[in-house]
Amino acid sequence: VQSVMEPALRKAAAAAGRRSEESRQAGASAAGGSAAGGGSGGVTKASLKGKDPASLVKTTWGVMTQNLSDHGIKFFLRIFAIAPPVLQLFPFKDEVPLEQSPGMKKH
Repeated sequence: VQSVMEPALRKAAAAAGRRSEESRQAGASAAGGSAAGGGSGGVTKASLKGKDPASLVKTTWGVMTQNLSDHGIKFFLRIFAIAPPVLQLFPFKDEVPLEQSPGMKKH
């Protein structure tokens, strides 16, 4: 699971960091100021470097919950791509196409 989650979490965190930075810059521009030197935080690759997997999940969970349905489907599809036999453990295993499976979306 760690090998599946880490790349997805890092990608989501990087995207959130970019959105946060763009938002901060837009706010500073609208206020007539500069975004440089600010410290609004946000999740960045640098802030994730060297963190343990549990910490990564806690740090990026807010990003994941913004679109939990899509991220959940991507997560399961990635697991099934890495370990196809795992799909047989789920009640939606025969629903095709799996990406649009109502059973997987509910799960």
